[in-house]
Amino acid sequence: MSEQGILSNEIKKLIKKNLNELRLIEENLISAAYDKKIKTIYVTSCSSKEGKTTAAVSLSYALADHSKVLLVDGNFRVPVLHKIFSLNKTPGLLDIFRDNEGHTLIPMSTEFEKLKVLPNGEPLAKTFNIFRNKTFIEIYNLWLDLFDYVVFDGDSILDSIDISDVVRYFDGIILVVECERTTCSALQDAKAKVERGGGNILGVVLNKRRYYIPKIFRRFL
Repeated sequence: MSEQGILSNEIKKLIKKNLNELRLIEENLISAAYDKKIKTIYVTSCSSKEGKTTAAVSLSYALADHSKVLLVDGNFRVPVLHKIFSLNKTPGLLDIFRDNEGHTLIPMSTEFEKLKVLPNGEPLAKTFNIFRNKTFIEIYNLWLDLFDYVVFDGDSILDSIDISDVVRYFDGIILVVECERTTCSALQDAKAKVERGGGNILGVVLNKRRYYIPKIFRRFL
């Protein structure tokens, strides 16, 4: 594995294909936020394999054009960021809770100067809401001081039992929908679950077609 995160040619081609749309993402985030600064973003989807990880990577790349960005693998079911960036799985997010060295955990560099990545780490024997852990909250607040944006590649909403306890800790939620696969019913269920947890849906990314934020799904949101 590389000591520096490197994207595959396939992902790079996808980013270049959507470059014009990606350049508008930060502007859309700012306009969607009105008078509130959007700094922490949770990228999720209704179900797995709808392209949320690719969307999280693309979003982070766009923001890192002129901002310091930390991309965190918060997908505890199927973490894949380390594979996408050809990095070791550890040290990573979950290693914070395995020992007392969490405060020295350093995100990994990538081929993009302003983009850092933190893999998921080795699985724990018991899962729990990391945002209820004092040590993690301290590290999370440190990240907010060091980076302009913190982007989580999160769990899928309908596949996670505790998503409602997580989304409230982020300034905004971006929901990834796969064109011609995600049903209106699933989208509405996912929206309801996020709102029950106090999450703020910034908009929807329509995958495998192009990026839309957020008017295309206004009737559902």
